[in-house]
Amino acid sequence: MGHEVRPGFLDLRETGPGTYSFLWKKPSGGEIEIQIAPVFPKECQVSTPDRQLLSPGAVIVRGTVSCPGGLSGKTIAIAGLEATVTDVLVRLHPADGRLESHLLRPSTPSVTLGGSPPLPSGR
Repeated sequence: MGHEVRPGFLDLRETGPGTYSFLWKKPSGGEIEIQIAPVFPKECQVSTPDRQLLSPGAVIVRGTVSCPGGLSGKTIAIAGLEATVTDVLVRLHPADGRLESHLLRPSTPSVTLGGSPPLPSGR
């Protein structure tokens, strides 16, 4: 039987100038624990209360990240992703109400946010 691939999920919501709340959901519970984690730009300050919530099939971490000037034009990577068969969905909700989504794969484990204008959503 092949092993199932569960995606990771990183959700970033701008809560103030250059400040974002984030939710990181890492797949877990397989035979081998997947060792992946988001890597924010080095000028950003990350604060995670040391509580991790274990839900069936995932480890969930919530926190805040503060980046001078915001995340637009900055790169976020998922460390360890290239050694897995997992994808990670990264979603950014800027304060202006747009939604930016990226699917990171082992072959492309990083993304520069706000690098291209979002596709029109047909609304």
